[in-house]
Amino acid sequence: MLKPLFCLGLASLSALRFSAPVRADVVPAFLFNDNAVLQRDKPIPVWGTADAGEKVSVSFSGKTAATTADAAGKWRVDLPALPANATPADLVIKGKNTVTRTNILVGEVWLASGQSNMEMTVKESYDAALEIPGSARFPMIRHIRTDYKLSQTPLTTASGAWKVAAPDTTGDFTAVGYPAVPFRSDDWPHTGE
Repeated sequence: MLKPLFCLGLASLSALRFSAPVRADVVPAFLFNDNAVLQRDKPIPVWGTADAGEKVSVSFSGKTAATTADAAGKWRVDLPALPANATPADLVIKGKNTVTRTNILVGEVWLASGQSNMEMTVKESYDAALEIPGSARFPMIRHIRTDYKLSQTPLTTASGAWKVAAPDTTGDFTAVGYPAVPFRSDDWPHTGE
Protein backbone atom coordinates (compact mmCIF):
# COMPACT_ATOMS: atom_id res chain seq x y z
CA MET A 1 0.00 0.00 0.00
CA LEU A 2 1.25 3.47 -0.86
CA LYS A 3 1.45 5.61 2.28
CA PRO A 4 -0.05 9.10 2.02
CA LEU A 5 2.32 11.99 1.54
CA PHE A 6 1.70 15.12 3.52
CA CYS A 7 2.97 18.40 2.18
CA LEU A 8 2.75 21.39 4.49
CA GLY A 9 3.39 24.74 2.89
CA LEU A 10 4.22 27.85 4.80
CA ALA A 11 3.27 30.51 2.31
CA SER A 12 5.28 26.63 -1.30
CA LEU A 13 6.31 23.28 -3.69
CA SER A 14 9.06 20.86 -4.37
CA ALA A 15 9.51 18.90 -7.58
CA LEU A 16 7.59 15.70 -6.96
CA ARG A 17 7.16 13.85 -10.21
CA PHE A 18 3.44 13.05 -10.31
CA SER A 19 1.48 13.82 -13.46
CA ALA A 20 -2.17 13.78 -14.38
CA PRO A 21 -3.63 11.19 -16.75
CA VAL A 22 -3.21 11.82 -20.49
CA ARG A 23 -6.23 13.41 -22.20
CA ALA A 24 -6.94 16.05 -24.81
CA ASP A 25 -7.01 19.06 -22.46
CA VAL A 26 -3.90 20.49 -20.84
CA VAL A 27 -3.94 19.14 -17.26
CA PRO A 28 -1.50 20.23 -14.54
CA ALA A 29 -0.26 17.68 -12.00
CA PHE A 30 -2.50 17.44 -8.93
CA LEU A 31 -0.06 19.46 -6.78
CA PHE A 32 -0.88 22.56 -8.84
CA ASN A 33 -4.29 23.22 -7.38
CA ASP A 34 -6.06 26.11 -5.68
CA ASN A 35 -4.38 27.18 -2.40
CA ALA A 36 -1.01 25.62 -3.28
CA VAL A 37 2.32 26.89 -2.02
CA LEU A 38 5.32 27.05 -4.37
CA GLN A 39 8.90 26.76 -3.03
CA ARG A 40 10.61 30.11 -2.63
CA ASP A 41 14.07 31.02 -3.91
CA LYS A 42 14.31 28.03 -6.28
CA PRO A 43 13.25 27.60 -9.92
CA ILE A 44 9.58 26.55 -9.88
CA PRO A 45 8.85 23.39 -11.89
CA VAL A 46 5.30 23.04 -13.18
CA TRP A 47 4.29 19.93 -15.12
CA GLY A 48 1.36 17.92 -16.39
CA THR A 49 -0.09 16.37 -19.52
CA ALA A 50 -1.64 17.50 -22.80
CA ASP A 51 -1.96 16.20 -26.34
CA ALA A 52 1.36 15.13 -27.87
CA GLY A 53 2.88 18.17 -29.57
CA GLU A 54 0.52 20.64 -27.85
CA LYS A 55 2.06 24.01 -27.01
CA VAL A 56 1.72 24.82 -23.30
CA SER A 57 2.46 28.07 -21.46
CA VAL A 58 2.47 28.68 -17.72
CA SER A 59 2.18 32.12 -16.12
CA PHE A 60 2.53 33.06 -12.46
CA SER A 61 3.29 36.31 -10.68
CA GLY A 62 4.43 38.13 -13.84
CA LYS A 63 6.62 35.25 -15.06
CA THR A 64 5.84 33.02 -18.08
CA ALA A 65 7.46 29.88 -19.48
CA ALA A 66 6.41 27.78 -22.48
CA THR A 67 7.08 24.31 -23.86
CA THR A 68 5.63 21.64 -26.14
CA ALA A 69 4.22 18.36 -24.83
CA ASP A 70 6.36 15.36 -25.79
CA ALA A 71 5.20 12.28 -27.74
CA ALA A 72 3.72 10.80 -24.53
CA GLY A 73 1.83 14.05 -23.82
CA LYS A 74 4.03 15.05 -20.88
CA TRP A 75 5.25 18.61 -20.41
CA ARG A 76 7.25 20.58 -17.87
CA VAL A 77 8.34 24.20 -17.55
CA ASP A 78 10.54 25.89 -14.96
CA LEU A 79 9.50 29.35 -13.86
CA PRO A 80 12.26 31.54 -12.41
CA ALA A 81 12.84 31.52 -8.67
CA LEU A 82 10.66 33.91 -6.67
CA PRO A 83 11.02 35.22 -3.11
CA ALA A 84 8.46 34.36 -0.45
CA ASN A 85 5.29 36.38 -0.95
CA ALA A 86 2.22 36.61 1.26
CA THR A 87 0.09 38.02 -1.58
CA PRO A 88 -1.72 35.21 -3.43
CA ALA A 89 -1.58 35.05 -7.21
CA ASP A 90 -3.17 32.96 -9.98
CA LEU A 91 -1.29 30.17 -11.76
CA VAL A 92 -2.51 30.12 -15.39
CA ILE A 93 -1.77 27.15 -17.63
CA LYS A 94 -2.71 27.46 -21.31
CA GLY A 95 -2.81 24.90 -24.06
CA LYS A 96 -5.89 24.18 -26.18
CA ASN A 97 -7.77 25.02 -22.98
CA THR A 98 -6.92 27.30 -20.04
CA VAL A 99 -6.62 26.13 -16.43
CA THR A 100 -6.49 28.77 -13.69
CA ARG A 101 -5.49 27.90 -10.13
CA THR A 102 -6.19 30.58 -7.51
CA ASN A 103 -4.85 31.68 -4.13
CA ILE A 104 -1.29 30.43 -4.78
CA LEU A 105 1.50 31.56 -2.45
CA VAL A 106 5.30 31.37 -2.59
CA GLY A 107 7.17 30.34 0.57
CA GLU A 108 8.43 27.25 2.37
CA VAL A 109 7.34 23.71 1.51
CA TRP A 110 7.88 20.93 4.01
CA LEU A 111 7.43 17.29 3.05
CA ALA A 112 6.34 14.84 5.74
CA SER A 113 6.30 11.22 4.63
CA GLY A 114 7.21 7.79 5.86
CA GLN A 115 6.28 6.25 9.18
CA SER A 116 2.78 5.88 10.59
CA ASN A 117 3.37 8.73 13.04
CA MET A 118 2.82 11.12 10.10
CA GLU A 119 -0.81 10.02 10.08
CA MET A 120 -1.49 11.36 13.57
CA THR A 121 -3.60 14.46 13.05
CA VAL A 122 -3.67 17.75 14.91
CA LYS A 123 -7.10 16.85 16.33
CA GLU A 124 -5.49 13.75 17.91
CA SER A 125 -2.63 15.75 19.46
CA TYR A 126 -2.17 16.91 23.04
CA ASP A 127 -2.91 20.62 22.45
CA ALA A 128 -5.66 20.20 19.84
CA ALA A 129 -8.10 22.36 21.81
CA LEU A 130 -5.60 25.24 21.63
CA GLU A 131 -4.12 24.71 18.17
CA ILE A 132 -7.28 24.22 16.11
CA PRO A 133 -9.13 27.44 17.08
CA GLY A 134 -5.89 29.45 16.82
CA SER A 135 -5.17 28.21 13.31
CA ALA A 136 -7.49 30.87 11.86
CA ARG A 137 -4.65 33.33 12.48
CA PHE A 138 -2.37 31.51 10.00
CA PRO A 139 -4.09 31.38 6.59
CA MET A 140 -0.72 31.13 4.85
CA ILE A 141 -0.19 27.64 6.26
CA ARG A 142 -1.49 25.16 3.70
CA HIS A 143 -1.57 21.36 3.76
CA ILE A 144 -2.05 18.65 1.16
CA ARG A 145 -2.43 14.95 1.78
CA THR A 146 -2.25 12.49 -1.07
CA ASP A 147 -5.09 10.01 -1.22
CA TYR A 148 -4.40 6.32 -0.64
CA LYS A 149 -3.85 4.18 -3.73
CA LEU A 150 -2.97 0.51 -3.92
CA SER A 151 -0.74 -0.67 -6.73
CA GLN A 152 1.61 -3.55 -7.55
CA THR A 153 3.70 -1.18 -9.69
CA PRO A 154 4.99 2.39 -9.22
CA LEU A 155 2.30 5.02 -9.85
CA THR A 156 2.67 8.14 -11.98
CA THR A 157 -0.49 9.83 -10.72
CA ALA A 158 -1.86 10.88 -7.35
CA SER A 159 -4.70 12.99 -6.00
CA GLY A 160 -5.32 15.36 -3.12
CA ALA A 161 -6.31 18.97 -2.44
CA TRP A 162 -4.56 21.84 -0.67
CA LYS A 163 -6.36 23.07 2.47
CA VAL A 164 -5.86 26.48 4.07
CA ALA A 165 -5.33 26.44 7.85
CA ALA A 166 -8.62 27.27 9.57
CA PRO A 167 -10.54 25.87 12.54
CA ASP A 168 -12.55 23.57 10.25
CA THR A 169 -9.49 22.17 8.39
CA THR A 170 -6.45 22.17 10.69
CA GLY A 171 -7.67 19.23 12.76
CA ASP A 172 -7.00 16.95 9.79
CA PHE A 173 -3.44 18.25 9.17
CA THR A 174 -0.50 16.02 10.13
CA ALA A 175 0.40 16.82 13.74
CA VAL A 176 4.07 15.96 13.17
CA GLY A 177 4.34 18.49 10.33
CA TYR A 178 2.08 21.20 11.72
CA PRO A 179 4.07 24.13 13.15
CA ALA A 180 2.66 24.72 16.62
CA VAL A 181 2.84 28.52 16.42
CA PRO A 182 6.56 28.45 15.59
CA PHE A 183 6.89 32.13 14.74
CA ARG A 184 6.80 35.34 16.70
CA SER A 185 4.02 37.63 15.50
CA ASP A 186 6.55 40.07 14.00
CA ASP A 187 8.15 37.22 11.98
CA TRP A 188 4.99 35.78 10.44
CA PRO A 189 2.30 37.80 8.68
CA HIS A 190 -1.10 36.66 9.86
CA THR A 191 -4.58 37.95 10.45
CA GLY A 192 -5.98 38.79 13.85
CA GLU A 193 -4.10 39.02 17.12
